Amino acid sequence: MKHRTLKTKMIILFSLAFLLMLIGLLMANKFFMADFYIYTNKDQMIKNARSLEAALIHPDEMENLFNQSNHLGGAKAFVLNSEGVFMQELFQPKEAQIMTPIDHEFIDHMINEVKTNQKIEGFEVLSGDHLVEGQLILLRPLKDGKYLLMIKMMGIAEEVIRLNVLFLMSSAVVIFAIALILIVLISERTVKPIRKMVAQTKRMSKFKFDEPIVVTSEDEIGQLSTSINKLSEALSDHILKLAESNEKLNRELAKEKSLEKMRRRFVSDVSHELKNPISMILGYAEGLKYNVVKTDEAKLQYYDIMIEESNKMSKLIRDLLDLSSYDSGTFSLSKEEVDMSVLLRESLERFEPEIQKKGVQVDTAIIESLVIHSDPLRVNQIITNLMSNAIKYVDEMGTIQITLELCEVERKLNEAALEETALDETGGHLHSVKLRIANTGALIPEQDLDQIWNSFYQIDTENEGNGLGLAIVKSLVNRLEGQCTVSVEPPYNVFEVLL
Repeated sequence: MKHRTLKTKMIILFSLAFLLMLIGLLMANKFFMADFYIYTNKDQMIKNARSLEAALIHPDEMENLFNQSNHLGGAKAFVLNSEGVFMQELFQPKEAQIMTPIDHEFIDHMINEVKTNQKIEGFEVLSGDHLVEGQLILLRPLKDGKYLLMIKMMGIAEEVIRLNVLFLMSSAVVIFAIALILIVLISERTVKPIRKMVAQTKRMSKFKFDEPIVVTSEDEIGQLSTSINKLSEALSDHILKLAESNEKLNRELAKEKSLEKMRRRFVSDVSHELKNPISMILGYAEGLKYNVVKTDEAKLQYYDIMIEESNKMSKLIRDLLDLSSYDSGTFSLSKEEVDMSVLLRESLERFEPEIQKKGVQVDTAIIESLVIHSDPLRVNQIITNLMSNAIKYVDEMGTIQITLELCEVERKLNEAALEETALDETGGHLHSVKLRIANTGALIPEQDLDQIWNSFYQIDTENEGNGLGLAIVKSLVNRLEGQCTVSVEPPYNVFEVLL
């Protein structure tokens, strides 16, 4: 069902109000105009009668009355004796209509009425047998016993009423047309900002707050528009904050789910990693207990295996504790000036026997004296784990590339002569360097690149290790506010750390 607009309602209400007003005027004209006309003329005749009475007492004023045009308002005046007999016609204006003489019985009736009720004057509106339709008659007793009779023709009242109705109808049509045009213009001006407010609230319901209402007035509509704009702005801010909170909450939930998943996998992986050495130690211990082996040489072999498995388990537990402290951030950093080139060369010396054993060729490109402000113990652990990983997975007679250089961002800053940006607070020391260690061998599958930093993740389970080395590197680099990446650049697996 189609609803009427506010503009249509305003026009309809105005039309109804105008119609009711016109009907009221016409009804008043029909039922009250004649009485009003008689009342007005009656009041005027009383005033004129008093003037004539005064003029009769002072004859010199009579001439002034005769000289006043329309003084009696179209009425005739007569003086009657005490018996009601016409004695004198005082005044008859030129425009006064010819009237039929009033019979003597009617005059006697009025005189008796005045005497009986002791009235100052008597009034009658007569029609029918006594006079021409609609005469107004006033009889006023004078002080000398005579009477003043005034007669005014009222037949014109009907014509006046008729003409008044015609005039009202004609005027109403013109006024209604003009008023209708004005009400249409006014209603359009009034409704236009309301339409804008309706459109704005609809946009707000669709979470669109980019088009505020243009306020053009300071009246109630303008104030309402301003309030809607403020409401829109407030809603926009709250919804934006709510969206940010929801996004943050979703991230937290996703992180919580991920952490829970990692925790379960961690427990599973730890159980798996510990099961083998514990089972072996238990088996060999039972063998010794029940004298499964008889010779001292065999017993020593059992002891060596138990010690080896115990060392593996000890290293696993130590790595787990380290990783836990790194992830939780419970350990403290002791930062100082660290020469990365020195730590890297010391690490190469420690791994030299293993490098020689596999016949690996090591190509280095190390810039000397690259100093950063960091924790030397943690940086050394990062280098050690990356070197251990490269040596573990490099193929026999393969190649390991080691590069230590200034990172590209810092290099551009230096070239732009912004050395103060590349220096730390101690003065003269570069903020960050890039360590790149690449090795030949089996290339990491693309689908495994994102998981390579996870705890216990190993591509080749045949090699010794617990799969925690790279996870420790990731945690330490994050704690030191650095970056680490892994990529495949055939024939190399490439690990890069920015510190």
